[in-house]
This record gives sequence, C-alpha cells and structure tokens, in this order.
Amino acid sequence: MFIVTGGAGFIGSAVVWQLNRQGIDDILVVDRLGETEKWRNLVPLRYRDYLRKDRFLAQIVEDRVPFAVDGVIHMGACSATTERDGTTSWRTISITAAGWPSGPWPRGSP
Repeated sequence: MFIVTGGAGFIGSAVVWQLNRQGIDDILVVDRLGETEKWRNLVPLRYRDYLRKDRFLAQIVEDRVPFAVDGVIHMGACSATTERDGTTSWRTISITAAGWPSGPWPRGSP
C-alpha cells in the first residue's frame, strides 16, 4: 500500500490522481480535513481508505500499522506561516525523517 500524507490537499490529491493514472489504487490517504472543503479533491479519486492524521500518527507511535507499506509520499504540512505552537510544528515533521517505516519512531515524541 502507498501512503499519501496530505492526500486531500491540492498537491497531495494530484499525487493520488497520478498514482491512479498508473493503475495504483491501493492507497491510504492521510490528512486532517477539519472544516475545509478539501474532501472535494478526493471525490473523483480511487484509494483504499482515508485516515485522519492523528489516528495515523497514533498507529505509528504504537507500532501497529496493520498493512505492508510499499511507499510513503509525504505531502502533509502545516501551511500557516504564522504558526507559533511548537507541538503543531513538530507533528508536521516528515514521518520518514523519524525513521518510519524502516526504523522506530522516537519514543516519547508528541
């Protein structure tokens, strides 16, 4: 399965679209929809499942991702240039930079 973080956003949904064009639909879209209309970007796309960002991060931290991962395309980010909350900023750091899926997530991370 491919994981596309930020997959409901403008660029992330274009990545899912391109994967679909290549015949790939075994995709997990990870995002935080909130009160936005990003969900509309997902309507014409093919993917196996959608998972909220916080639930996906919990699966990583608890080492309980229930499927084999073929690749991670990390497009998720906090796009606010005025973000001052360090916890929010930390949670937008690349999951691959934290060593996942090839290594352990740093224990005790937010």
